[in-house]
Formats: sequence, structure tokens, C-alpha cells
Amino acid sequence: MGTASAMAADLPVRAPIVKAPMAPVVQTWTGCYIGGNIGGAWSNSHYTVDNEVVVESFSFDPTSVIGGGQVGCNYQFNRSWVIGIEGTYSGTDLSQTDTSVLLPGRLRTLKIDQIATVAGRLGFAVDQYLLYAKGGVAFGDIDTFGIRPSTGVNIDIRSWETGVTAGAGIETKIWQHLVLGAEFDWYNFKFDRSGTATDGVVGRFTNTNADIFTLTGRVSWLFN
Repeated sequence: MGTASAMAADLPVRAPIVKAPMAPVVQTWTGCYIGGNIGGAWSNSHYTVDNEVVVESFSFDPTSVIGGGQVGCNYQFNRSWVIGIEGTYSGTDLSQTDTSVLLPGRLRTLKIDQIATVAGRLGFAVDQYLLYAKGGVAFGDIDTFGIRPSTGVNIDIRSWETGVTAGAGIETKIWQHLVLGAEFDWYNFKFDRSGTATDGVVGRFTNTNADIFTLTGRVSWLFN
């Protein structure tokens, strides 16, 4: 017993094994992404019609669902600042038809059903959260339509118009690559135009303006 105790006393004492703490996960927003969005849209728009008979103004305030996709790239610098560029395409049904007061029985319609954008983004990141603002150029598919139902005579002018957009949003990473967010956007278009009705009368749409507002939820996959 004495000998065993002496041998045990001579053995080196080993320090306990302690696991090193795990390195914290560094959140980065650098990378490109692709995703989809859906939400609501509403518009305050107007135009004036001059059809060589009367000059009459119309106002429209339609609402609709809006949804589409986004693709873009981010670059994070100075720890928290994020810059990027993004393109979007959305489909909607902002459409309203009003009856003429000066020419009873005639209908006037404004319809906006497609919006695309190219915008720059500037954001501030805090861990897995990103607050950002954006602004750029917008393109809208705008249809101005008038008809006299009793005769079928109509004028229909549809074209893509160039405008501007601005917005702001918040995003959060719920996983390394999966990003959820919410965004508010404003779009503005002017769409003065003229054309010939089916009875040969020239119609002009002047004093035109379309303000469109959207609030959407977003989901994106970030490749970083």
C-alpha cells in the first residue's frame, strides 16, 4: 500500500481539459440575393381628357394586391454600412373606371398592371437586422381607355412610362441565407399622350399623374 501510494504521488498532475469557447458567428450582408414579395398597393392618380368636344378631368384611387420578385447584390463595409443595387418586377391590378359628367354615358378608365424598378440601396446593419432606404428609376405599364358603350367607339392608349421610385424597409436573417423583410415604396409616373379613337376623333390625355404606394412582405435567399 505504501509503495502504491508513493508511486501515485510521483505521477504528474494533468490540468482539466477545458473546451475553447465557440467563435461568435459573424453576420454579413455581402452577397447577391433573389426572392419574392407580396402585399397591397393603392394609388392617387388623375388625368384630363380633351376629345375636341369637351375638356374634362378625372381622378382615380384604386387599390389592389401586388406581388412579384426581386434580385440584387449587397456589399457591407465599415462593419455596419451596406450598399447595393436591386431590380424588381411586380404585377398588380390598379384599375378604376369612372363615368363622364359632361358627356353622360361615356366611360373613362385608368389601369396600371405592371411595375419594374432599378434602384440603389443604402442600409445600416445591426447583427442580423438591416435597415435601409432605396431610390431609383421605375417603369410602369399604364393604360388609358375611353369608350361610349352605346356605340362601341373607343380610344385605347397603352404604353410603358418611365418614372421614379423611393422606399425604405427592414430585413432580418432568420437563418444564414434566409432573409425576411417588409418594405414601403412610392412610385410616380407622368403619362401625357394622345391618340385617335375608332371614329377618327383625336383624344389627348394631359395633366397626368400617378402616385402609387405599396407595402409588401419579402423573402429572399442570400448567397454569401
